[in-house]
Amino acid sequence: FRVRRAGNIPVHEQFFHAANICSGTTCAIQPAVRLTSSSYTWEVQTGNSLGPGPWSSPMSFQVIFPPGQAALQAPSGAITATNPTFSWNISADHATADPATWYYLWINGPSGKVLAEWYEASQVCNNSTCSVNPGINLSGGAHRWWIQTWNQGGYGPWTPAMDFNLPLPDVPGAATLNSPSGSITDTTPTYSWDRVSASAWYYLWVSRVNADDTLTTVYTKWYESPAVCTASTCSVTPPGLTLSSGNYRWWLRTWNAGEYGPWSSGMNYTVGP
Repeated sequence: FRVRRAGNIPVHEQFFHAANICSGTTCAIQPAVRLTSSSYTWEVQTGNSLGPGPWSSPMSFQVIFPPGQAALQAPSGAITATNPTFSWNISADHATADPATWYYLWINGPSGKVLAEWYEASQVCNNSTCSVNPGINLSGGAHRWWIQTWNQGGYGPWTPAMDFNLPLPDVPGAATLNSPSGSITDTTPTYSWDRVSASAWYYLWVSRVNADDTLTTVYTKWYESPAVCTASTCSVTPPGLTLSSGNYRWWLRTWNAGEYGPWSSGMNYTVGP
């Protein structure tokens, strides 16, 4: 029995007694040799008391170790770029690991997973450093990211987590309501208010004021600022909402990625004939 490494370099050669390694029609051995990452061939020669027999045809195989652990570089700590480039160093453990051919980038944000994506090493790495810009805009707050390596030998270990933070936007203030107000005849009124620059969304709440001064909700919905606002004002006509005659009250609440803003003061109006 003998094993040769690529380049016809002898690695191991040893005689084994058939009685010790064979059972029925099959023989098996585990030679005391540690193979390194490379291509190999192995073959077996038979023999008996009359002398050696012919060598078998060689069979090829390749040893590939799973990749080692990457070393994260950036982003880390306080940053301001909402679309950062993520960079890391490849594993330096060449003695027991083969290079990674793929890298798995995982990013968590304040609300959980933001990205989980595989990247091919040949596309994102140069010598000992790899980097990728996922092309996403991150929200403000605390983030954490990891890299896992992979090659044909299997999965490598995850890196320890690296944390970074983006500044949170200012908490939005209360909206100032404009109309509807007072007595109106329009049963499908348009609701308008002054734009709050720090608000990304607005929550519209409309209630009917009952005779006993209790309230019955008739409409609630979130509206994204770019969809309903100009530079200074915002307005929306709720689709499918037709009001009957009576007294009503409405409010708005602001929101952005930082936090909820306060509710506006309520504004009353009466729908009449």
